[in-house]
Amino acid sequence: MSQPLVFALDARTKLGVAAVLIMGLLLVDDAIALAIFAALLIVTGAFARVPFRLVVLAWLALWPVLLLTVLIHGLIGPSSGQILAHLGGLTITTGGLSRGVLFAFRFMLFVFISRLALHIGRGEEYGRAVAKLLAPLRRFRLPVGEIELVLSVAFRLIPILEHEAGRLILANRARGIVTGWVGKIRQLPALLVPLFVGAFRRADALAIAMEARGFAVGAPRSSYIRAHFGLLDLLALAFAVGGTALAIVLS
Repeated sequence: MSQPLVFALDARTKLGVAAVLIMGLLLVDDAIALAIFAALLIVTGAFARVPFRLVVLAWLALWPVLLLTVLIHGLIGPSSGQILAHLGGLTITTGGLSRGVLFAFRFMLFVFISRLALHIGRGEEYGRAVAKLLAPLRRFRLPVGEIELVLSVAFRLIPILEHEAGRLILANRARGIVTGWVGKIRQLPALLVPLFVGAFRRADALAIAMEARGFAVGAPRSSYIRAHFGLLDLLALAFAVGGTALAIVLS
C-alpha cells in the first residue's frame, strides 16, 4: 500500500502547517472555531492514516490534567450562568465550566497536532528543516548546526522514551504496584526516576558513539534528505491557512 501524499510534503511545510494550526488555536476562543479546527485535524488525520487509537490513548493518559483544567476554570472562570456549588469563597458556575471544557478541548487538539506531526515526519527531517529556516542567521553566529543536532536527537528519543515508559508501566502492573488513579500518582517517582536514568544512559552512549565516529561540532554536515518545495506544499499551506482564517473569522 502506497503512502499518502501528505508524507511527500517538505518538512518545512509540515512544520509550517503545524505552526499555523497552533497559532490559530491560540487566537480563537469559540466553540464553533474549535469545531472547525477539529474537523480540519480529523480530515488531515484520516488522509494521513493516523492511528486514532494512539491519539485517544494519549488523551486518556492526560485525563487528570484535562479534569483539573475544567475544575480550575469552573472555580476562577467567569461568574456568568447558573451557580452549581460554593467552595469557601469560590463559586462554580456553568459559565466557568463551559470555558474550562473549551480550554480542555483546545489542549486535546494540541495533542492531536503533535501526534499528527510525529506520524507524518521523522525527527531528522524536522531538524534539517529548522536548520534550513535558520540558515540566514548563521551570519549572526547562531549555532544552527548544533540546534539541528539537538532537535534531531530529541525527536528520535521521543518514541524511545514513550516505549520505555509503557514498558515500566506494564512492569509495575505485573508486580501489582499500581492500583487506581491515586496509586498511579503515588507511583510516579517509581516511573520517572528509571525513565530519566535510562534517558541519560542513552544520551551518554550516543555521545560516545558520535565521538568514536569523529563527529565535530560546527563541521559542515551533509544529508541524504533532499527538500523539494512544490505545488503540493503550496496547497497544504493554503488549506491550513484557509481553514485557520475561517475559524478566526467565525470566532
